[in-house]
Amino acid sequence: LASDLTISDNIFLGCEEKKTNRFIRLAQVDYQKQIERIKPFLKRYAPHLDPNSKVSTVKPSELRIISIIKALIHSAQVLIMDEPTAALPASERVKLLETTKELRKQGISILYVSHYLEEIEELADEVVVLRDGKCVGHIKSKPTVDQMISLMVGRSIKNISDMYQLRRQKSQQNRKSDGWKFQITPPGLLKQNPSEIEKTVNYECFSGEIALITGLVGSGIQEIADASFGMLSNWNSKVTYHNNHYKVNNPNSAISIGIGYLPDDRSRMGLIPDFSICQNISIASLKKITGIGQNLQKRSERDQIKKL
Repeated sequence: LASDLTISDNIFLGCEEKKTNRFIRLAQVDYQKQIERIKPFLKRYAPHLDPNSKVSTVKPSELRIISIIKALIHSAQVLIMDEPTAALPASERVKLLETTKELRKQGISILYVSHYLEEIEELADEVVVLRDGKCVGHIKSKPTVDQMISLMVGRSIKNISDMYQLRRQKSQQNRKSDGWKFQITPPGLLKQNPSEIEKTVNYECFSGEIALITGLVGSGIQEIADASFGMLSNWNSKVTYHNNHYKVNNPNSAISIGIGYLPDDRSRMGLIPDFSICQNISIASLKKITGIGQNLQKRSERDQIKKL
């Protein structure tokens, strides 16, 4: 969708309704006819949306519904929905699932791609499971989460439970050594800009352990991740490791003590599209591949990438 265009313009982009004028030879866009065609769909799926509103003003879940209307208005009989609820808060996710069920009742065939197994259990009449690019299972009846997990990982649920128990025991052993201790203080407590986070957040990571920070979109988890890497200058971020104390006030200071960051929007914040794969990998560690006079050593760069 084009964010600077209206809902109506987006839906008819590339196949606009035309009208002719006896005074002007060239055909013109018939905006009124477009809106009249859209109204029944908006009334059914998103009655509160104005077809003349810009797409940039609507919620993420509504963007998905606009895309669905765009397909339906051009007589689509099969809808392919690729991770439609990704990054949506719970309330908006429920609305989109209701819309999907309504489409099924109308006889629309839906290919629903998702990693949210509870959604698939709720929606699907039939499931195909892929692993490593190959089909590993075809459930021709109402699926269960346990069935899908077993097919996805290639083990029974019991074996998976045993495996995680062993990992937890190993994690407890690693906790005997010092971990990385993060202390993240939001700007609200520093009498600056308000934030979703209302108090200092402390968390700890140990060697060989995956620590999970989770929450809905807008809950502040994104800010915690950004601040841990020093990307939010108005936040106070401190790290303790092996009794050494560090202040992480920018990404350089985070990198210097061994912290890396994979942002959620990797295509915009984590990569430079015009650079090669090799350049994108080496750009965060240029000091290791620069020689006298800060000249880039291409051979050293290639050798470093090959090792990775």
